[in-house]
Amino acid sequence: SNVLFARQRFKKGCRRILFIDDRLPRRDLGSGFPRALEFIKSLDQVGCFVTHYPLQFPHELWEEARKFLPETVEIAANRGVFGLQDFLEERQNFYHAIIVSRPHNMVVVNSIVSCHPEWFSGKMLVYDAEAMFSLREIVQAEVNGKPFSPEKSDLLIHEELAITKYANRIITVSQAEADHFVRYGKENVFVLGHALDIVEKTPGFQERAGYLFVGAMPSDSSPNADSLIWFLRHVWPIISAQGSAHLDIIGLCEAPAVLGFASDRVRIHGRVDSVSAFYASARLFIVPTRFAAGIPHKAHEAAAQGLPMVVTPLIASQLGWQDEIAVGDSAISFAKACLALYNDSALWTAKRLSALQAVERDCNRQRFQQTVESILAEQD
Repeated sequence: SNVLFARQRFKKGCRRILFIDDRLPRRDLGSGFPRALEFIKSLDQVGCFVTHYPLQFPHELWEEARKFLPETVEIAANRGVFGLQDFLEERQNFYHAIIVSRPHNMVVVNSIVSCHPEWFSGKMLVYDAEAMFSLREIVQAEVNGKPFSPEKSDLLIHEELAITKYANRIITVSQAEADHFVRYGKENVFVLGHALDIVEKTPGFQERAGYLFVGAMPSDSSPNADSLIWFLRHVWPIISAQGSAHLDIIGLCEAPAVLGFASDRVRIHGRVDSVSAFYASARLFIVPTRFAAGIPHKAHEAAAQGLPMVVTPLIASQLGWQDEIAVGDSAISFAKACLALYNDSALWTAKRLSALQAVERDCNRQRFQQTVESILAEQD
């Protein structure tokens, strides 16, 4: 009966954490998984024993998982949604805290808490919102020309916030989203953004060429695919008419409409082992996102790699940046912003330096670590 404890020597005071998410946090998937990976690494670094439970996509290759997760992290694979209740029953006296990422996963956990509250007694139950999906739905409806009524928008937000009823603590990715939780009466709300290191001595303006887009596109309706379809249909023709620049597209791409744009100048690479070479060779990064929630990791990552960018007003507001980026709110203004930044060395250099400073400020790894520790701290 003590095999679970006997198989590993836990240091005195070691906190045991169960981390529940859709799947193992591969960086190339985007959608909050790079942040989840940093979260898990931080837990590991502060001496926690972490079990990762992939709830929606439970079947993972061991060799693949070990390429990015620390070897000290346990993986509760091959169980999924239907095995979670038995797993929690078996380990009801094992974990100090349970962290649940994304609303649909919290719904699954809530159903178990309501039936077996004694399993969670004395445990810290943390809801990591990752992003407020109701806000994305509201913006998506506006983009599609079918805006929700104020009553329906408010209901969607209320329904999403209601899933935190059993949570002791709530984590959001930005202060703007944290304010939503506080406004609706929630307490113990923390902001945990991204953790990134600045890449030193990257190539300059003259050594670069072309545009770059990074993001997974599993379908035409996904936020990344929608943004790229809009860009390729309405913005890229304006840019192409002014020169012979090319666009590199990196990330899982199963969106038929996006695949249809492939050409000598629109190069779709799919998943790659490392995006670093593309960050180092492109002159301009584009984030034409029209609906999304949270904070775009790809924008922070590109900035950390010394790559200036043009974004939509939505992304600018999520980042909280102004002078650090160029913004376009229509096809014409987006294209003009791209051409101006792509062809002006002084402007390009100024934006690059400003963005690097912003990443150093907003994605500070030490502050990220301190926030993780404060989330796990015992309340007075």
